[in-house]
Amino acid sequence: MKNFSGHVALITGAASGIGRELAKQLAVAGCDLALADIDEAGLRDTQQQIENKRAKVSIHKVDIAREQEVRSLIDDVVVIHHRISILINNAGVSISSPFEKVSVDDYRRLIDTNFWGAIYTCKYALPFLRKERAASIVNVLSNFAILGFPNKTAYCSSKGALLGFSNALYTELYDTNVKVCLVIPPAVDTNLLRSGLASDDSAKQKEVDFIARNGMPVEKVARKIIAGVTNRHFRITIGMQMRVIDCLCRWFPTATHVLLARNKSRFGFL
Repeated sequence: MKNFSGHVALITGAASGIGRELAKQLAVAGCDLALADIDEAGLRDTQQQIENKRAKVSIHKVDIAREQEVRSLIDDVVVIHHRISILINNAGVSISSPFEKVSVDDYRRLIDTNFWGAIYTCKYALPFLRKERAASIVNVLSNFAILGFPNKTAYCSSKGALLGFSNALYTELYDTNVKVCLVIPPAVDTNLLRSGLASDDSAKQKEVDFIARNGMPVEKVARKIIAGVTNRHFRITIGMQMRVIDCLCRWFPTATHVLLARNKSRFGFL
């Protein structure tokens, strides 16, 4: 997929953060866009920030945790754009809290959004992706998909499930026109933490400040995702730090988690 002109990308979680920046950069590349999010005002802001007027842009308020809303989303996108060539599963919610303090309802809501939302979009978009000469499914994960981080049991669970799903779907669709990509980004200063649930507001603010100081710029993350999709890479691991963490977690999983557990106080928010 060397040229995005004439293609249609459906991006979930497009009202802010990585989703918004992906939309802006793909629009410049000539890609038409269907932008989905539960935050309609944020979607309109994203739409206004897209300067390339050649791109056809539609916005769709949708709760991807609800299967019927996702089915309607796919139908609406096909009616408006007549095709889907790129599906980017970027939407997600966050919970920062010790496991014992997370309610079952909150746990379920997060899994429904972060995991089942991607399942629904893949399920109902795949028949249209198969019609394309070259199509892509891009699942945006997290370093927490591979790293057992304290106070993130719900988030790690959802992204770990999405990792397993992406691995299996990649092999299942290997000989088809649909390429599956999974993205492992580093810490990025987005709205995910600010809008997420937390049992300790002070610790939440410290984590937000930590990410603001140390996170990779969202523009750079989006650029690297697009480059990976362009080259049809399977694993798009962004940044040297993430590549090192990815290797350590796969080669020395016990040592990595013991090291993290013994040094968690150094983060300043755990």
